[in-house]
Amino acid sequence: MVRFQVIGTVEVSGPSGACALRMPLRAALLTALAVESNFCVPTGKLLSVLWDDAPASALANLRTNVAHLRKSLDDVSPRLADRLITARGTGYRLLVHAGELDLVEFRSLAAAARVHLKAGNVAKACAQSQQALALWRGPFGEGLPRTRWLEAHAAGLESMRIQIVEDLYAARLLLGDHLQLSHDAATLLSDEPHRERPWLVLMAVQQLSGDSARAMATFRRCRTHFAQALGIDPPSSSTELHHAILDRDDARVLDIVRRDVAGVA
Repeated sequence: MVRFQVIGTVEVSGPSGACALRMPLRAALLTALAVESNFCVPTGKLLSVLWDDAPASALANLRTNVAHLRKSLDDVSPRLADRLITARGTGYRLLVHAGELDLVEFRSLAAAARVHLKAGNVAKACAQSQQALALWRGPFGEGLPRTRWLEAHAAGLESMRIQIVEDLYAARLLLGDHLQLSHDAATLLSDEPHRERPWLVLMAVQQLSGDSARAMATFRRCRTHFAQALGIDPPSSSTELHHAILDRDDARVLDIVRRDVAGVA
């Protein structure tokens, strides 16, 4: 089976083996074609993927990299280069079949996990979130030219990844998987202190693990952070959770998290 991987090091694999594309322009070219797989990507757009300010030789360089990419494709699977189609005078199109591209699989699993979580199918949400995150072998765009196109796509996908991590942690909390969760949530919070869900999950798991004092201290940190860094009150869900912690009401703690992941106020 042919496999295109663009999350982390860009790689193509097939019956004849695997080929990691180490040349930045070639890897960026395949990434752009994979992101818009089965559609024609105009030549001008490909140039903007490879360079913010294209050199005079850009078009010739693009054609050279297309030729080298075709060779790499054939190296991993005979006649795979036939799927990189030249649209005369307009651009290039990469034909990708179902199940061959990690990015499509990630988005599909992430969307399914969110649907299951909102519907209360927590075990399925947890499993599909884990499957989605397992596809991340490194940051999207690793080793590629840092063009505006790449930065925009990388930021969007990183935001989606963090959202799935948040969903996974909420699902683990609801499933009673508390052993490592406090550490994991605290680590996420240190990287993403402006996001609401990590505060909620950390407070909840601390309370459900029997450490009410630490949960209340986390709320105080949350309130201080949002006031000093953003000039706003803490999230309403965290405030409500704080009241449940003060009442030592674990059932209410879980209900607040359930309503948060379901998007119910």
